[in-house]
Amino acid sequence: MKRTRISKVLLFLLLVMIVACQPAKSLSPPSTLAITSTAAFLTASPTETPTSTVTIIPSPTLAPETDLIKGAWFTDWGLGPGVDTLDGREAITKNIVPLGANWIALQVPCQMNVDEPSEIICNYNNSLSLSGIKNVTKFAHSIGVRVALFSFPLDVVGAIGNWSANLNYGSDQEKWSVYFDTYTRNLLTYANVAEDANIDLLIIGGEQTGAQPQEAHWRTLIGEVRSIYHGKITYEAWCDTFDNVKWWDAVDYIGINFYCFPLANSSKPSDEEVKANYLKFLKMVRNGTSNWNKQIIFTEIGYESIGGVSQIVPFGLTPVKLNVEEQGTLVRNFFEALKEFGNDDKWLKGLFWYNFTSSPLLGGMGDLNFNPHNKPAEIYIRAFYKGQEPDPLPALPTQVDENLLKISYWIFNDKLENGTVFGPWAGNGLEEIVDDPINERGKVIRVKILNQWDGIDLQMLNVINLREYDFLEMYLYAPQYEPNLDMTFSGKFEEIVPFVYLRNFIDHEPLVDGKWHRISVPLKLLYPEGRPDKISEITSMVFLHMWPGEAKPLSFYLDDIRLVKTSK
Repeated sequence: MKRTRISKVLLFLLLVMIVACQPAKSLSPPSTLAITSTAAFLTASPTETPTSTVTIIPSPTLAPETDLIKGAWFTDWGLGPGVDTLDGREAITKNIVPLGANWIALQVPCQMNVDEPSEIICNYNNSLSLSGIKNVTKFAHSIGVRVALFSFPLDVVGAIGNWSANLNYGSDQEKWSVYFDTYTRNLLTYANVAEDANIDLLIIGGEQTGAQPQEAHWRTLIGEVRSIYHGKITYEAWCDTFDNVKWWDAVDYIGINFYCFPLANSSKPSDEEVKANYLKFLKMVRNGTSNWNKQIIFTEIGYESIGGVSQIVPFGLTPVKLNVEEQGTLVRNFFEALKEFGNDDKWLKGLFWYNFTSSPLLGGMGDLNFNPHNKPAEIYIRAFYKGQEPDPLPALPTQVDENLLKISYWIFNDKLENGTVFGPWAGNGLEEIVDDPINERGKVIRVKILNQWDGIDLQMLNVINLREYDFLEMYLYAPQYEPNLDMTFSGKFEEIVPFVYLRNFIDHEPLVDGKWHRISVPLKLLYPEGRPDKISEITSMVFLHMWPGEAKPLSFYLDDIRLVKTSK
């Protein structure tokens, strides 16, 4: 090693030692809800910049076991940096704890093929590893938050809709035996982790309507789980199928996902109609389970932010239209009905609201998904959970001041620029350069999506450092129905930047069918100060059409895609 290199190494080590000796900064939970809009971000002072340090605030005890569970689902589904990351820990402290939540629910999604019941595959789709479960649980416990763990084969290839509820081998006891042997073997792995990590609640399965009548198999499975895990356990049944579970006595709580529908007969439901239907369903659940003498946990409840969600069970609404107000109406009236119905006899142990993620850019007033973060629904959750008071919801973002534009790095401007090409990662997304369908913008990119989660990939010839730019800007035209259009950047080592819901950054107005909209994404949201761990050297852009609803063939158009550097 040359002497100059040795000197640099010694200097680096000296700087590390100096930094390590500095007193740590503590991160107190925010006193108000920080709902970020583009306009608010542009005017933020340097002192408001997110920090990279999450200092654990010691809590003398966990939430008492006798307390009402005020829970929040905390999963990523591959859309965020990951639950077991610095972003994940910041999300718990900044987004979940301020709700007033005293529990989180972690999920390890698993997958199987209906014709191969001898194999279940878990830990896919950016899921939690076994060590990750322990890490997140340790962190949550350190700040007084209890943890529930949920693992079961959610995706069943070959079943109707690839959905676990439709897994049913009928009278074929040989296949049921193979299935439950495999299921038990898989679940015991997580039972061991739950025991080692002192997880507070293990949800042993859910939404397996076709398998629920297999009472003997379930009782055997529960016995084996209890031989390893000594905490509380439950199972999650659908709102309309809990009565075909004849083995509720074998678990500690009756788990029900409270997706009870319909709640209204129109996309503009009245408070009176929604509340009356909630009261009806609460009575149905309470009376239908009273003979078991068990407390109930609503292990999952939540609503997409789309019009008509009050009329139909989630997943499958088309056409998809953004409606955060209808989501808020359902959340508000659920809590109002719950207060009126009462819980004096403690029949309800608690509930878990679906769903919060580790990404700082998911949720928001333009997001069609379940995530209540930065939406009216969050205000009502905080009120019931007795959380911190939120700030007003954000206004629509403002445009970048054209007078401040300094440098543009073009990705598409009538043609692909700077060596950009259509990449191979596209699934069933098709792209081509065509004339603007309404003759306003010359040549544009037409994207056709055939299936959910498909999209297009724009690959760059050169590695681009996003920290050198201030905004990602583009134009979007959707002639059919509203795309839930997300995008992300991919690094040269295939690292993924958190997904961005582009709808949250449309200038001045909500997305309107058949009209070009300008989108400006502040890149500092992806790279807050003090987060050198965030990748910034990217080699491609990926656009995806995702949840919610049943994805049917969808076309939209993109134009004038560029990275912008502004002058101050």
